Amino acid sequence: MVAVLAAFAPLLALAQQPTPTPTPNPYVQQLPGRVTTDVVVSAPRMDIPLKENPAATTVVQARSLPPCRRPSAPRRRSGSYRASRSTNQADGERVHMSIRGQGILTETGIRGITVLLDGLPLNDPTGVAPDLFDVDWATNQACRGPPRTGVGAVWRRGSGGIVNIETRDGGPGPVGGEVSASAGSNGFWKTLAEVGGTDGNMNYHVSGSRMELDGYRVHTAADATNIYGKFNFDLKGGDRLTAIIAGTEFFNQNAEGLNAEQVYQDNRQPNPDALTYNEYQLTHRTTVGLTGQFGLTTNSYLSFAAYTRFTQWTESVPSSVDHRMYQSPGGNLQYGLKTPSAP
Repeated sequence: MVAVLAAFAPLLALAQQPTPTPTPNPYVQQLPGRVTTDVVVSAPRMDIPLKENPAATTVVQARSLPPCRRPSAPRRRSGSYRASRSTNQADGERVHMSIRGQGILTETGIRGITVLLDGLPLNDPTGVAPDLFDVDWATNQACRGPPRTGVGAVWRRGSGGIVNIETRDGGPGPVGGEVSASAGSNGFWKTLAEVGGTDGNMNYHVSGSRMELDGYRVHTAADATNIYGKFNFDLKGGDRLTAIIAGTEFFNQNAEGLNAEQVYQDNRQPNPDALTYNEYQLTHRTTVGLTGQFGLTTNSYLSFAAYTRFTQWTESVPSSVDHRMYQSPGGNLQYGLKTPSAP
């Protein structure tokens, strides 16, 4: 008996010790059964000179966005990264992008980054920007970080940042245009036609392109059609109005991934499920928008943006065929006041 009590004596002594009380964290509000924290995210709603903008901003001019086989989205700018060909589907025609870790690859597009095209967001109601195949990179004049104007600033919803894409305007003459064509390996070809000019107080630029691709692997064919029109109206007193109409159709087959043994056998073969279930993605989208800015007084102005977008999206996967169809309107109205700088 003495030996048994001696063996359990340390355990009895430990059980009699009081349980230590945890030290409260002074930086966390303690409430019964839960912890709450207020997070406030805001964006400046004013014009800020690029050199005074505290946010990391990079302007990629037109000379860095030449017409090419695959989209020329900036690869590494201000912490941004455009995924390489190996991580893209449709032989690089679909663009994936991340900014400081945000914008993780998803099947439906870029999440966590706000993408603006001429002041209108490409993000859908869930916040996802669908792969940027709405953008015909050959028609762009610049791709930059945070928007220069307040119209774009209020659209900011992405925690990763903003990609602000601006298309070219028409030329100074009444009408002008060009047609280009390119071709490459794996059955790739693309044609692009542009027309633009200035007629009175209206400057316009309209473009249309068609791309087709067989793909490096079996069951990776893709095709795309983009139509984009922008009409700028310079009104009296420096007021301006811009009307935008755009349409896109994008289709790509999905060959799915391969294991090491399949790659060793034939790295161009599709995953068997891809053929069995005819896996693919198909998107139809139409956008109509209007942006503008009007002076109220010498030092104040009113700017606005409004748009509506219709999207029809279909994806075939082994488990089912998903269909999504939705109308997504949006808009903003902003009052701006210019005050003289302090001495």
